[in-house]
Amino acid sequence: MLPLVLLLPLLALAPFFCTDAGPGWPSMVRDRLLLVLAWSGAIALTWTEPGLGLFVAVVLCHWRSPKGVGALVTVGAGIALFLAARALPGEWFPLVTWAIVISVVVQVVLAIIQVLLAIAAGQTWHVVRESARGTVGNRVVLGCLCAMAWPLATIWWVAPLLVGLVLTRSFSALVAAGVAAVVLWPPLWWLVGGLGALGWMGMQYRRPTPVAGMHSRVVLAALCWKQMRRAGWRDRLLGFGSGSFFRSSKWWMSNRQTTELFKHAHNDAVQVGFEWGALGLLAGVLFVGSLLWRGGVGDPMTAALAAVAVNALFQFPLHLPHVLAPVLVLAGMIGR
Repeated sequence: MLPLVLLLPLLALAPFFCTDAGPGWPSMVRDRLLLVLAWSGAIALTWTEPGLGLFVAVVLCHWRSPKGVGALVTVGAGIALFLAARALPGEWFPLVTWAIVISVVVQVVLAIIQVLLAIAAGQTWHVVRESARGTVGNRVVLGCLCAMAWPLATIWWVAPLLVGLVLTRSFSALVAAGVAAVVLWPPLWWLVGGLGALGWMGMQYRRPTPVAGMHSRVVLAALCWKQMRRAGWRDRLLGFGSGSFFRSSKWWMSNRQTTELFKHAHNDAVQVGFEWGALGLLAGVLFVGSLLWRGGVGDPMTAALAAVAVNALFQFPLHLPHVLAPVLVLAGMIGR
């Protein structure tokens, strides 16, 4: 572990120097040296976290020009946060989880205020419902955070998080919270399923089934699959690179294959597979699977990660920094 820690400062500085890769002296030697250091760090990381190390290797395969620096910086920052969380003493864990819960509760309080202000202004039901967003972007993201945070909360703090789930009225958040409950209390799966069915019926009473939303997700997945089938084996294994989904989405919309412009696939598994290929998707599965295995059922942090993993099949929480950051912290504490 010590050699990896020593390499991290060099890896953090690499993107700021390796920006004009090409022939010539001394830039050629410098670029090759930085690539060797980066690959050495990826190999060292693979020894401790195979899934994470494999994903770093896939990202490095796309580091051919300054265009790949953004993804490398983002992945490097995520690894640093994960390793920092792994180094936390065990007695700090309750403080960290408490901070996550409190921050989400604050967002729920802000969302309640936003809803009350919208009602006082005489807004329509649609505007009132969509105003429950806090400062996290939209109500669906807030619902995901509530589903992630409630397994970490004590009984007194669960109530405002459940209010947040009801307020956001997000189908994906409801499913994620149900899965988290089953992971936390496996013998009560029948009770969780019954409450989930009642919640589903209650939500449909005021909001029809989001058929259009699910249809658009299926269309995006099909378009990604078609483009991957037409690509070569290298693109199938390593993907088209960071931001490639958004570029392809512009093309699909211009050809009227989609009705609107999508920056994300609303399914992180589909988008990771498109941008980072089969190896990137395999790396994500290995990483998440190892964390869930080490955490085990009945563990609150495992339940929180399971909630986000389920939500990622309907939305794009792992592409949002304010969701990904606490997820990486929890992952580090589980994987220590």
